[in-house]
Amino acid sequence: MEWKDLDSMIDELVRITPTVSSGSQVFRSTKEQWGKVWDLCKEIQAKFKAVRYPTAAERQIAWERFCDLRNEASRRKSTESERLAAHSEGYRKEILRLAERARWSQVLDTVFFFDPTSKEEMKQLGALLGKARRMLSDHKSEMIRDDKQCCFEAIVEAQATHDEYWCRYKEELGRRQVEWESRQAEFRAKQAAWESRQAERTARIRSNIAKNRDALSRAIDALHRQEARADEIREKIRETDSARWAGIFSGWLSETNEKIEDIGSSIRRIREWIDEGEDQLRRG
Repeated sequence: MEWKDLDSMIDELVRITPTVSSGSQVFRSTKEQWGKVWDLCKEIQAKFKAVRYPTAAERQIAWERFCDLRNEASRRKSTESERLAAHSEGYRKEILRLAERARWSQVLDTVFFFDPTSKEEMKQLGALLGKARRMLSDHKSEMIRDDKQCCFEAIVEAQATHDEYWCRYKEELGRRQVEWESRQAEFRAKQAAWESRQAERTARIRSNIAKNRDALSRAIDALHRQEARADEIREKIRETDSARWAGIFSGWLSETNEKIEDIGSSIRRIREWIDEGEDQLRRG
């Protein structure tokens, strides 16, 4: 590869780096977009080890430009994440407000026994709780995981108060009415249990993805160290005048290259695990 080609790759990095919207507007780039940016950064960094520029000064200029662009990409990604968190907080507050308003209080009904919550009022509370559920469902892609979990738990807790109310209500009805209400409660309980299992499954998958990403980061660091060692050994081979040491260095280089290959295989395998986990999250 020529140095001009490497300059073109740096120009490409400028083109594919997502922009950040002004103000507080949330613009969430796709994982694929950022994946291309980081992959290109890794490729460019690797190419710098092999490509020679006409002068050292020109190489330094190109390297500094690349570093600035990579830092800018990291800044933009951080800005996106911060804005998403702020945006998510707004939905969290509104959903929690709705869930809190939707709660039924046995204590209040006991205190105001002359004016307990009526069936129609309870339906209104159910509508509020349904609104909270829909808001969480409609905007879950715009919220961070902790906020979604917090809202889910608040909705489940509010639902529990509703279940208690209807249980007491059913006890005052006739046999057939009680049986019908029981079936409704069973359905709600199953729905809540299903949502809980889904949440636990999602949390488990996300935890595995996070662990694999940590492992990937460590593997990439190890790969860079071994690649740097390989470069140092090659330099020793070029500089030595001793056939004996040239043989020793060559053996070291072979061992290092084997480690590089093994680490590369591990990296590919870990990335496959991450892709599998993310695919599971997409499929739900």
